[in-house]
Parts: sequence; structure tokens; C-alpha cells
Amino acid sequence: MDRHPSINLVETAPADEEVEQYGRRLGNTPLKNVTARSPYIQKHINRGGGIVTRRFVVAGLLGGVVIMVWMILVNGILGFNSRINMKRLSNERAVYEILKNDITEPGKYVCNPEGTPSGYPPNEPVFSILYGGMGHEAAGRNMLIQLPFFFIVPVVAAWMLSVTSKTVLASFPRKLAFIACIGLLFGVWGHLGNFGIGGHPLADTIALMVHDIVLWALVGLVLAWRMRPETETITQS
Repeated sequence: MDRHPSINLVETAPADEEVEQYGRRLGNTPLKNVTARSPYIQKHINRGGGIVTRRFVVAGLLGGVVIMVWMILVNGILGFNSRINMKRLSNERAVYEILKNDITEPGKYVCNPEGTPSGYPPNEPVFSILYGGMGHEAAGRNMLIQLPFFFIVPVVAAWMLSVTSKTVLASFPRKLAFIACIGLLFGVWGHLGNFGIGGHPLADTIALMVHDIVLWALVGLVLAWRMRPETETITQS
């Protein structure tokens, strides 16, 4: 099968010079794929692969809707994020007062066991404390700051998909795999660094990775559905 795009040219005779011109303009497409077959002046060139800006923007916005619905369902209703990142203490009030008095500047802190000349004793816990410098009154403002990124990031992913190879764009599974790989990078790279001493335990780290990978797979379903090679028509009188 010829891998070059098929071009149908509606031409007036003689057409050799203009066919050569369009061949050079379309990336030296072999002229065996160009046929002159009509006496009309209009020229219609159909070439697979071009995707208009509106299409990837719409696809990305739909991907943002998927992210919002996922966040509401998984984090808001099912409480996935709170079970991992907002576990409660049995003696919360006493611990809160100690932290409030000792931590006055935003930042991430570590609380180690008492060390010895030879180092820290084995099998003793290490605690990390994260203070962002704000209280619950900032929840609404933070949501407004985060909300645009629910749409900006999938739009960028849709743009990346739109400029990839025609081989990827021609296959739904390849498009889905392309976006799922973005989720894989977000999931692994974004959470692997938070695993270990003073970080998430292994089970929580894996759960957070799976969360991101599944989310981006769902976004990929929408983007793969919307992002298709579009026929480009050039009309010249």
C-alpha cells in the first residue's frame, strides 16, 4: 500500500506546471498520486493529517471536563485523596498546638528521632510536616487558581497529540496509548519522589500512581475519540 497521501486535483488543461507547483508545496508528493480529471477551474486538494486548532482545543476542553468529573467523584464523593493525604490523629488537638507554636514559617519540616554519634537509631519513625502558610479560608481561592489547569493541561496534551505522526493519529489504540503514557509519566515521576523517608508509604504511592494513570487513560479515551485526521481542502479560483 502506498503510504503517500492521495491527492485529487481538479484542473484545467494544460495542468503540468501547476501540478508541479502543488507537488512542491505539499512536500514533494510523488506526481503519480496526482490526477487531473475535470475541466473546471476549482482545485480541491484532499490530504489526510491536518487537524485544525479548534478540534484539539475542543478535545482538550472535553478532557478537562473528564478531569473535573473524576475529581468530584473520586476525591469529593469517594474521599480518595482525604484517605491518603488527610489522615487524622487520635490526639489531634495537642499535636496541633505543639505544631502551631513551633512552626511559624511555611515550608516542609522533618522530625527525626534523637541521633547518636553513630547516627540515627534503626527502626525509629521519621515524620514530615508540611505547612503551606494558609488555613481553610483559602480553599475557595486555591480552587479558582487550580481550575484553569484542569483544562489547560489536557488542551496541551491534545495539541501534542495533534502534532504527532499520522501513524498515531490514524489509530484509536495508538492515540489512547499516547495520552496514557502522559499519565504514566505524571503518575510515576510525580509521586515516586514522594515515596520513602518522610514521605508516602509504598501502598499509598502505588495508589496515587494508579489514580493518575487511570485518570489520563479516561482523558485519552475522549481525546482519541475527538482527534482524527481531518481532510484539508484548498480551493483556488
